[in-house]
Amino acid sequence: MVAGPVRSIGHSRGAHPPDRSVRGLCGPDAARFFYDEDHVQRRSAIPMPVRKTLSGQGSVHTHDGREHRNRKAFFLSLLTPVAAEGIADAVGVAWDDTVAG
Repeated sequence: MVAGPVRSIGHSRGAHPPDRSVRGLCGPDAARFFYDEDHVQRRSAIPMPVRKTLSGQGSVHTHDGREHRNRKAFFLSLLTPVAAEGIADAVGVAWDDTVAG
């Protein structure tokens, strides 16, 4: 959720699902705005039905401030090229094993 008033940033598109108003932003200025912790609060941004099914309650996407930065740093530390290659290899083996029966 956006904290405080929003100025015009980049291009935006509106959507109106039942009982909600949604605004999507795009462009470099919008990205800087979105990732500035003074503007966006993650803890209330994802509706509960989505948190319960897709990302999980307590996921990195639902934390703000230091807690978010610490968890994000942990996950990003796993995304080194060597780690990504290891993950890809493990998934490939699991896939091949599953397909082979």
